[in-house]
Amino acid sequence: MYYKTEYFSDVINALNYGFLNRLLGAVASEPTLGMEIASRQFGGIQLVYNATEALMKDYVDNIKYVTYNGIVVFGFRNRALTYPRLVVHPSYAEHDLEYLLTLAHEAYHIAWIEILGETEKRLYATEKRLYATEKRLYATEKRLYATEKRLYAIQKRLQGELKEIATLYLPDAINYKNAPVELIAEILAHELMADMYATMVAGEAYPKILCEYYLPISLDTMTQKPHPSYSSFAIGSLKIRVAVAALEMMNWEGDHIKEVITSVNKKVRHWESLSWNVASKQLGKDEMETLGLADIKKKLDSVCCAIENKGILSDMSELIEQPYYPKDNDEREVLQRKLEKVKDILMGEPTPADMAEIWKDGVRPRHLISLLAQEKGINRNAVLIAMGYHKNILDRFRQKE
Repeated sequence: MYYKTEYFSDVINALNYGFLNRLLGAVASEPTLGMEIASRQFGGIQLVYNATEALMKDYVDNIKYVTYNGIVVFGFRNRALTYPRLVVHPSYAEHDLEYLLTLAHEAYHIAWIEILGETEKRLYATEKRLYATEKRLYATEKRLYATEKRLYAIQKRLQGELKEIATLYLPDAINYKNAPVELIAEILAHELMADMYATMVAGEAYPKILCEYYLPISLDTMTQKPHPSYSSFAIGSLKIRVAVAALEMMNWEGDHIKEVITSVNKKVRHWESLSWNVASKQLGKDEMETLGLADIKKKLDSVCCAIENKGILSDMSELIEQPYYPKDNDEREVLQRKLEKVKDILMGEPTPADMAEIWKDGVRPRHLISLLAQEKGINRNAVLIAMGYHKNILDRFRQKE
């Protein structure tokens, strides 16, 4: 009851925080007259919020019958966190827009919740997980059930591969330290599936940003028992490895994509070695053996090989109807050529006519944020305006007849 009360309080506070910030953005100061005008559609930070919602809908609506119906709140916590239909994102992403790419990971959690219908009620007894009977309330539940079963099957296979390293991982969702390995492995499997999904819908920019976003905050030289800092880094490293594996599996051609894979792999290997050395010096050989860290790189290699060789990635990709690059070769080539033109447009000061050209040939909000994250010189304001006026956000508030 204590943790549930904390959970509901957190949700209410986050919604209140988001409402107040959005209200302040809606009533913005007119810079030339110095007056408050409540009728202005995009005031101040409101443009960022609308652009974010357009992007989030693009990230979520990729599995058949799944529709985004949530909201993103900035700054309530300094890390990404998902409650049912509510995503809390770090405040710095309001300004460093490239970090909005990590919303692709949270999009999987939102999609998963939509697929399940009513969130599962979970009971814990004698460290064994029991499932309460689900009451499904959505009209599309019958059509989603097959997708749910396939996702469960993929997650179960992945879960089996993760048991050996699950003891290193103690997620926030676990409220007691002696949680069964099976439960921890299940939660870790769900997180890794979110990284697979994110790579498939956000493209090569996702592992690149994940590398930049995750690595600097994962290595803490203040090692503590029984879960030393390197343990958490190993999981962060696995997340990035899985994202790269998903990118390789999609087999999207292009020198740029190969360069991203090479660059990310190099950074991950460097930080893995550095982190392992730090932990080894602090803990010593015997303690490393006891904690299961002595051969952690081999364990991570084994998990990644299993994910690739046992069809987990390919099965996941079959469920995604709208990946970052189209599955059809001809359509993919058209889009890649179009993105080069869009990049040129966004490098300058685009006119309204230029902006109207952006969305042709399958270009979506996900492509603009990916270009911003990878290319220096992209006009940030142009990206915001294009996404903030995208039909994803405009149609959301348009009255349907």
